[in-house]
Amino acid sequence: MNDIVYDRLAPGVKRELKRLNPPTEGGYRKCKHFQYLIDDYGAPALREHLRNVIFLMRACQDRDDSKRRLGRAAPKQGDTMPPDFDG
Repeated sequence: MNDIVYDRLAPGVKRELKRLNPPTEGGYRKCKHFQYLIDDYGAPALREHLRNVIFLMRACQDRDDSKRRLGRAAPKQGDTMPPDFDG
């Protein structure tokens, strides 16, 4: 989930969610990360991102294709866009 969703949101979002929602001694988190997003800003951005990911994945042939297209359409924060060698 982090790879597809939280790593691709605005810079610093994942880091702040991890700070607000640290793991317990058992290694689990008390809440889901999305529960800490603000209704006016974070939650709508997350919903839009998830809609885009679902739309994109429906057009993919397999897992490798989906990872490649997602990397191009919504690169992880801090990553550069992969070169387009196919055309």
